[in-house]
Amino acid sequence: MRDKAMDTVNRSVKTMRDSTKLLTSQGAITLFSIFFFVVISRLLTKIEMSSLAVLGIIIGLSGMVTGLGLVTSCIRKAPELLARGEKAKAYALMKLSVVVPVFLSLGAAAIVALFSRQISQLFFKTPDLSALVKIMAVGLVVGKVWENLCHMLSVVERFGQLSIVNVVSNIPARTLALFLYFFFGMNGYISALILGQGLAVLLMVYYLRDFIFSRSGQYSLKELISYSSPYYGGDLLRFSYRQADQLIIGVFLMPEQLATYFVARRFFGYLVLYTDALLRPIVPKISGLKTKGIKAIEKAFHRTSRYLSFSLIPASFLVASP
Repeated sequence: MRDKAMDTVNRSVKTMRDSTKLLTSQGAITLFSIFFFVVISRLLTKIEMSSLAVLGIIIGLSGMVTGLGLVTSCIRKAPELLARGEKAKAYALMKLSVVVPVFLSLGAAAIVALFSRQISQLFFKTPDLSALVKIMAVGLVVGKVWENLCHMLSVVERFGQLSIVNVVSNIPARTLALFLYFFFGMNGYISALILGQGLAVLLMVYYLRDFIFSRSGQYSLKELISYSSPYYGGDLLRFSYRQADQLIIGVFLMPEQLATYFVARRFFGYLVLYTDALLRPIVPKISGLKTKGIKAIEKAFHRTSRYLSFSLIPASFLVASP
């Protein structure tokens, strides 16, 4: 009994340390991103800047359609299964939550590539940027794999490794993107961003090799999709408040106006990313407390609310300062 209690304490200390690493890395990435965005907003033309907004729209829209709410369900159910010792079933759930959306995103990418000229005409008011749209189709798939594997690292509470992944997929990738921009324009810039995420994906496959290549139990896909349907509505709402406005502007207005709006809204986006970093270590931990009863969950929520409040105040002032 004493050994079990000590093991629980040690795991909690490790989770806290890894959570601090994740938060620190995300804070550094946010500061770098703000500085980097100021640089490129002065360097890129408005048409080029609008292509970054279009990339976000395509990835966000396809992610909403192909996600089916499966990852959200996994974040809520897998920690509880792991806490009960049902590792094989938890791993089966995690694999389904990754594989199904990725296969659907391959279909979405094929559609984007097939209609690249029409999409270019829709957002850029010219079909001449269809090659850039095809590169975005590749980014759609890589981005979905990257996002889902990041969530899996959260589920198994490997936040220290997740902090390394975040740094790899952001700082080196954006530095390379700026370098390639001078030689290949936006095709090189966006390709470098995708390459950075691709390298991070390989790193995550290595980190998660014990779960990816292990034998797992069975988990009903039909049951998972049925359970996930309310979360699919949540994904729709999330896209609505994060990117639907850019989608409307991109379709009905000129790319120069989309670029202007994208720049103005971007700093709010950095605050959202910082908030996600705060929540990522917390949600799986709270999900795992279901086995300990409602009192443990209420206590965790009380502590979490104070932690979030104090953590968001300095970030809000930093974003508001420009």
